[in-house]
Amino acid sequence: MYLLDGESREIGVRGESLRIVGSHRAVRVLPLRRVQRIVCGDKTRWDGGALCACLARGIPVTWVDSRGAAAGNAFPSQMVTGPIHDALLLYVQLPSWRRRYRNWLRSRRMNVLAHWAGSIGPGLRVPVRLFNDLKRQFVYQGRLADHFVPEARAWCASVTVQRLLAEGVDIQYWGFDGTSMDLADDIAGLFWADLNLHCGTLAEQVETGAASLLFFENWAQRNQNRLLQHLGDLKRHLRTELGSWH
Repeated sequence: MYLLDGESREIGVRGESLRIVGSHRAVRVLPLRRVQRIVCGDKTRWDGGALCACLARGIPVTWVDSRGAAAGNAFPSQMVTGPIHDALLLYVQLPSWRRRYRNWLRSRRMNVLAHWAGSIGPGLRVPVRLFNDLKRQFVYQGRLADHFVPEARAWCASVTVQRLLAEGVDIQYWGFDGTSMDLADDIAGLFWADLNLHCGTLAEQVETGAASLLFFENWAQRNQNRLLQHLGDLKRHLRTELGSWH
């Protein structure tokens, strides 16, 4: 559920449903069973009971600031458990975990670029100069031109947080040296890069607002496997690195 049109809202709870009151006192009642995740803006006021009801049912909430960037998340902590979570806790205690993790992220950015280059269509090839420019800017410098609305970064973050929680993984881990692994931000960045490269200039032709949101949701549904592939490769990386550590 997206509440990002700038309208002031109050969200409460009534039984097994959210009660959403708009700026003109219009009331919308939405069963909690129909909600998978919520993305809301800074004009949304939450009742504590409504937020607790969402967390009790495993529904993550992402807040977006006035610039369209993800400001933060609320999610049920009891969902963060399992072998991947345990492996990540061990991984960030490695003295060289930051270097290893940076190398892994670079390899995933290369995967994003190669996946895009290999799927542009039969008989078509990415010009060598363009590929090398993207490799230098994106793979090694982490920079990529934005072909979609700025809010798409927050939308990718919301989808990523939902997927991480389904895997029992936290959104952030702290290493032995006091530095953080911002896992949700990094995986969301890969998913956002998939979106930008595969949509190309097509996304620039999509209007902002409801049309861009519908465009994103359709794309995200068709490309959920990309999130699974990024997480699957993270699992392989953890097995390799922790095995070599022990």
